[in-house]
Amino acid sequence: MNKVLFDAVRHNNWATQELLTFCRDQDFTAEQLEVTGVGTFGGILATLRHIITCDGSYLRRLASSMRSVVQVLH
Repeated sequence: MNKVLFDAVRHNNWATQELLTFCRDQDFTAEQLEVTGVGTFGGILATLRHIITCDGSYLRRLASSMRSVVQVLH
């Protein structure tokens, strides 16, 4: 993985962790975590789940593409 891509992934991981920490520190109730605002993806919990799932998917794809490059080079 090149440095630019690595820095982007590292920053994204940092931002996701900051968001999770912020939400944890708010001490939201179960109801607050589930309520959906107008024009939003879903409730807080659904949005966090979506972010984390997508982050994992991106990393798996990057790791897979890096393996493919290494295999072609050898």
